[in-house]
Amino acid sequence: MARGSGAGTGVIVALVVSVVCNVGLLTITFMMYSGKAVALENEAKAQAEMTQFIKPSDRTNEFERQMDAARSNQKSLHAYLQGERKEVAAFVTGNPNADLTEMRSSLGLGDGDVVRSEMTDLRRQLTASQNDGASLERQLADSQSTNDDLNDRLKQNDKLSQEKVAQVEQEFSGYKTAAVRYQQEVETAIQSIEESRVKLDRDYRNRLADLQSRLDRSNQDNSVFRAQIEELRKKTENYRLKPQSPAELVDGRVISVPGTGGQIFIDLGRNQRVVPGMTFEVYEDATAIRPDPRTGEYVRGKASIEIIKVAADTSTGRITRELQGRPVVKDDVIANAVFNPDYRFKFLVHGLFDVNGDGRPFEDETDYVRRRIIEWGGEIVEGDTLTGDLDFLVLGAQPPMPAPLPPDAGDDQFRRFLKQRESREQYDRLFDQATDAQIPVLNWNRFEMLTGMNPR
Repeated sequence: MARGSGAGTGVIVALVVSVVCNVGLLTITFMMYSGKAVALENEAKAQAEMTQFIKPSDRTNEFERQMDAARSNQKSLHAYLQGERKEVAAFVTGNPNADLTEMRSSLGLGDGDVVRSEMTDLRRQLTASQNDGASLERQLADSQSTNDDLNDRLKQNDKLSQEKVAQVEQEFSGYKTAAVRYQQEVETAIQSIEESRVKLDRDYRNRLADLQSRLDRSNQDNSVFRAQIEELRKKTENYRLKPQSPAELVDGRVISVPGTGGQIFIDLGRNQRVVPGMTFEVYEDATAIRPDPRTGEYVRGKASIEIIKVAADTSTGRITRELQGRPVVKDDVIANAVFNPDYRFKFLVHGLFDVNGDGRPFEDETDYVRRRIIEWGGEIVEGDTLTGDLDFLVLGAQPPMPAPLPPDAGDDQFRRFLKQRESREQYDRLFDQATDAQIPVLNWNRFEMLTGMNPR
C-alpha cells in the first residue's frame, strides 16, 4: 500500500509541475506577445522615421559600404557623411563649411559643368603645356647651344677685329703722319696761291683802271674828233651831191578814194610784190617824206593804210589812221621804208626791240621786226658788220653804259661789266659807221613811222 501512495504522489507532483510550467509558459507567452506588439509598434515607428532619412530603395551596396565605413570608424552614418562632406569642401575650397554652390563658384564651374570633365580638360591642357614646355626647353637648349657657338665665333671675330684694328691703326699712323705733312704743304701752297692771286688781282685792277682811263681819254678825243668831223661835214654838205635816202623814196600813189568805209585804191599790186597785211604811210607829196630840220626826226604822214585785197597791178587798202582835217585824196603818195616795187632793200637788224612799249626789250620782239621786213620784201643781212651794199641799219634800244666797278668786284661782276660795255660800244660803233657811210639808221619809232604801222 505504501508503494502505491508514493507513485500517486509523484504523479501529482508531476502534474503540479506540469501545471505550473504551463502556467509559466502561458504567462511568458502572453508577456512575449505583449512585448512583440510593442516591439512591432516601435519597429513601425522606427521604420517610418528611418524612411525620412533613407528609403528602402536607397539601401544599395554603396549604402552598406558607407554603413560599414561608419561602424569601422565608430561613427554614425550622419557623422561619417558629414565628415566626408567637410573633407570634400575643405579639399575643394579650403573651407570645410562651404556648400555646393560655393564649391562650384570656387572652381569656376557652371550649373551643368562636371568636375571630372573640367579636370580632364585641365589635365589635357596641362599635358599639352608640358609638351610645349618640353619643346621650348629643347628649343632653348638648341638656342643655348647655338648661342654658345655664336659666342665662340664672336670671340674669334673680336680677336680678329682687334688684330685688324691694331694693324689698321699702325698703318693709319703712317698715313696720318703723311697727311699732316701733306696738309702743311697744301696750306703753304694755298697761301702762296692766295698771295699770287691777290698780287694778280691788284695788277689786273690797276691795269683795268689804266685801260679804263685810256679808254675815257680816247672817248673824249673821239668826241672832239666827231665834233670836228661833223663841223667839216656841215661845211662840205652844201658842196657835194647827196644821194637820196631809201627811206624817203615814194613807192606808189593813191588812184581812187571812193569815200565809203574808209577804203582807198593804190597803183601797186601782186606784180609789184604787194601782199595783204602790208602797211603804208600816206603823204601829200614826195617832199613831205623828209626829216624835221630842227630835230632831225621824221614826221608821220597824213594817214596810214593797211592792204586788205590785192589785184594784179592795184590793191585795196583801209585807212587805219588819219589826221583830222587832212583827208586822203587822189594822187597822194604812199611809202614803206622796207618795200620797193623794183628792188629788195637789205637790212641789218641789231639789238633788242621794245615793240609792245612795256619798257622791256626782248629777243622775241626783235624776231618780230625781222619777220615784218621779210614779209614786206626786205632782205636780212646776218652778223654785226656793215656791208657795202647795206641799205638800212635797224637798231633796237640803246644798251645803257655799265656802272663803274666797285673795288671788291668779283669775277662775275667783272664779266657782266665787260659784256655790257661791249654791247654799248658795239651799238655806238655801228651807229657811227652807218652815219659816216650815210646809211639810214632806223630805230623802232622810225621803223613804225616810215612803214605805216599803227603806233601803240
